[in-house]
Amino acid sequence: MLPLAIRVLMRFHLASLESAAKPETVESGEVLRGITFSAPAGSLTAIVGPSGAGKTTMSALLPRLYDVTRGAITIDGEDIREFTVQSLRDSIGVVMQDAHLFHETISENLRYAKEDATEAEMIEACKAAQIWDLISTLPNGFDTMVGERGHRLSGGEKQRLAIARLLLKAPAIVILDEATAHLDSENESLVHEALKHALKGRTSIVIAHRLSTVMEADQILVLEKGLIVERGKHEELIAQRWFVLRALCETRHHDELRIVRRQQGLRRRATARHMPYVAHRRVQEVALEQQG
Repeated sequence: MLPLAIRVLMRFHLASLESAAKPETVESGEVLRGITFSAPAGSLTAIVGPSGAGKTTMSALLPRLYDVTRGAITIDGEDIREFTVQSLRDSIGVVMQDAHLFHETISENLRYAKEDATEAEMIEACKAAQIWDLISTLPNGFDTMVGERGHRLSGGEKQRLAIARLLLKAPAIVILDEATAHLDSENESLVHEALKHALKGRTSIVIAHRLSTVMEADQILVLEKGLIVERGKHEELIAQRWFVLRALCETRHHDELRIVRRQQGLRRRATARHMPYVAHRRVQEVALEQQG
């Protein structure tokens, strides 16, 4: 059984995954090749890269949605294939880009993570997830129906409810897959605050498309065509212009680029030769804001 300690050390050692669907579309038939890195206990690892690089596939190896075809993934020195799938997944919490909610009440959606959760525990989790202020104003409170796939809630509200559910589960490991990708600035701020509680003291892997998340990571892995092509902290990578382009352009930082273009007085359709300068300037400005 997987120990349910809050702090764990994860290692990916030469992990590779062959494509089972269309290997002829991937060089050597592999979608991930030689993935090697360690995630110290309580650390935050950000995975960045262009669409199709293998970021989500890489995160799916940990809960064993796929098993590596070569190499190994270990937790506290034990190969994850030695654990039962149930015990492994019980120790992992996941928040996706589109939070999945059931056509049930808020309380039933929360108790999906912990069946015997008390109302006090749910309130505490919802407060930490920045969603209690909303729930407390609803006529039926925790008994409010969220609708099919949570359609009665906004995107930010669904994400915060999903984070509250994760907090109730209290997993040792957290995986975030573009959890703030499609949120407006107000909801992103609330979700970002909720994530601080969710990630605190936990070993976390974040597929990041927001510069703020990348900047706070203990390590950044730059993934391209199934390979880790660069790694390091934000300050170690920031000087490399190609990394800035991928972090700001190829990973959907279109909102960042629009702001920069307005600030620089550039036309909306900037030419390709403007992009390195624009992205580099924006990263410099954000870095200065963080220092201030």
